[in-house]
Amino acid sequence: MAFDAAAHAPRTEDPDPDDLPVSALTLNRPERLNALGDTLREDLLDAVTRSSGDPAVRVIVLTGAGKGFCAGGDVKALAAW
Repeated sequence: MAFDAAAHAPRTEDPDPDDLPVSALTLNRPERLNALGDTLREDLLDAVTRSSGDPAVRVIVLTGAGKGFCAGGDVKALAAW
């Protein structure tokens, strides 16, 4: 079989963002630097599970609102136990 250069040429136009198989998830608790506490941990798990179960999604991008991505576990919430 011969190699068809035209069929394998790189794309020259920008892809349509609506066609990209990406799920963007944003941690939205900026007042606590997106610390995982309260319901954020469970909400994140639910969102990742739903996105990973969607056959149209190939990439999950995780971002954080505000000035910090994620401070980790919410120590104040743990101290309240």
